[in-house]
Amino acid sequence: MTSRINQRQCRIKGWDNSVPVCEEVRCPVIHTDGDVTASGNTKEGTYGDVIHFECVSSDKKLDGNSNIHCMENGVWSGPVPQCIVTCQLEVTEPEVIRTIPLGKTVFKAGEMVSIICSGKNQVFSKQETFACTNNGKWDYKPTCEESRCEVPINQHVYLPKYYFSGDLNLGAKRSYSCESGYREIAAVATCTRDGWTPKPLCAEIMCGPPRLPNAEIVGPQRPSYGINSRIQYKCRPGFEPEEPVQITCNPQGQWTGIQQCTDGTCQEQELKNIEILFAYPSIALPYTPGHILVFRCTDNNMRFYGQRAIECLPDGRWNYPYPQCGGKVQCSQPTKNLQFVTLSDEKTEYSNFEVLKYTCNKPYNEIPRGVLMCQNGKWNGTFDCKSELTRNFAFIFHSV
Repeated sequence: MTSRINQRQCRIKGWDNSVPVCEEVRCPVIHTDGDVTASGNTKEGTYGDVIHFECVSSDKKLDGNSNIHCMENGVWSGPVPQCIVTCQLEVTEPEVIRTIPLGKTVFKAGEMVSIICSGKNQVFSKQETFACTNNGKWDYKPTCEESRCEVPINQHVYLPKYYFSGDLNLGAKRSYSCESGYREIAAVATCTRDGWTPKPLCAEIMCGPPRLPNAEIVGPQRPSYGINSRIQYKCRPGFEPEEPVQITCNPQGQWTGIQQCTDGTCQEQELKNIEILFAYPSIALPYTPGHILVFRCTDNNMRFYGQRAIECLPDGRWNYPYPQCGGKVQCSQPTKNLQFVTLSDEKTEYSNFEVLKYTCNKPYNEIPRGVLMCQNGKWNGTFDCKSELTRNFAFIFHSV
């Protein structure tokens, strides 16, 4: 048994006193995080003391020395190590030509390794890169094997063996359809090292909770409902209809049969590029059953879509949706029978409701007040020019 030598440091005490003072050598207190455990004299380390470190989790490894000792100058022989996540590289395939970095087998989280593999018939080589993740596993197994996706059976893909035939190697793309009751997540499926993406390829068509203002659903509610699911709701007191209403989730993921709960009045809606030309019995709110609204576009050159007049029904709904206005309405210059007439204003385009005057050329009767009107992209009227050479009948030439 060897005896421990008590090491001391000596220094000059004070400015004027040359008598040396000797003290025992001590190293600083050891501090560790929750991932590292330290055994030994971590608080009162003296010369020669040894500290041993271990990782709390077996999934992590020490990044540094597992043992340090207190040196004669009062400093530890190395820093306190950390426990880090690592990935072990084990490649034994004969196709592997080399790895980059060469010879390295332990990688920290976030580090990458490249493997150069021999190609078919040893003519070409390929390089694949893999990354060490935070959970101590490779993002993909480092290998020279060709990545290939399987036919997605039992994933609700319609005719999977038909759509997913042929080359299914890494990077392959396939258009696909889903079985009834399911919808495609993407237009194209792509083969990756994780299999086909997106995941899943097909999602079940569901209806979300219906939006039913002034109503309450009868019975328990769910965050989503499958196709053909039925639920009932009742309007709150003072709203119609009074009897329960049943709605159904259709194959498109939409609720059918919804009746809005109203107080017997029709709701005013936002007007864009359109205005109310006339209202009966008045323009004042509320719009009660029997109320009639007549609309027109704010710009005569816009095209009108929908019904000019709508009526408020007893159940608080309009008999037709609010109409809309959009786009420009124009007429092109008439092209037929121009040899018989002279136009008052020759243009390539005419605005909606614009009037075009014309006169008849000889030997046809001259009609100073002949007119055509552009209405919704078409000319309303005809070139009414009668020949002076005929007595018993007249020719009428129609425009386009």
